[in-house]
Amino acid sequence: MYGVAMEVSAVVWNSLEITKLAVEALVPLSIFVLGGVVERRSQLLEQTIWKAQKGIEWKQSLFDRTIGGFNKLFCAFNYIGNWRNLSPQEIIETKRALDVEIYGYRMLLSPETVTAYNKLSDVAFSTFRGRGLQMQIRANVSMYAGSAHDWNDSYREMFVPDAEHVKRRDFNSAYENFMSLYFGDVGLRGEIKSTDAREL
Repeated sequence: MYGVAMEVSAVVWNSLEITKLAVEALVPLSIFVLGGVVERRSQLLEQTIWKAQKGIEWKQSLFDRTIGGFNKLFCAFNYIGNWRNLSPQEIIETKRALDVEIYGYRMLLSPETVTAYNKLSDVAFSTFRGRGLQMQIRANVSMYAGSAHDWNDSYREMFVPDAEHVKRRDFNSAYENFMSLYFGDVGLRGEIKSTDAREL
């Protein structure tokens, strides 16, 4: 009977020892596995933060490169600021430079912003006029002919006919819609208010 008790005690002791050893072995293994999981999650978080920061930097860089061009178009179609010094060639080249930037980096922008840019372009310029024909500016050619510095009458061909020019209110509506979305895309929220909606 005593021998049986000893055997049972030995079995219990062995089981306790084995369990104890197993637990002692599992603790470092658990810490190692948990540490690996935490490290992977930490790396994923760092990559996500890095991508978000890079996206913001690229968007802000795009904004910095284009805001001057958009301001130039705003002046050209509202006949304010230095519009008298803007030649038709400069207005058209400004639009082309903006196309390169906006379409080149359109993946950084929301589809709504790109659509609004296309709408602004269509409102401000007559494009796709046929093979070999240059785009035309939808601003009021009479305003330019009567007030622009260094005006040459051959410039008239670079504008739509007088009766087809865009009204300021229509240009400003498209401009404000685009700029509001654009500011939002680059993290600079705010509403754009037009300074002049008079019809010309």
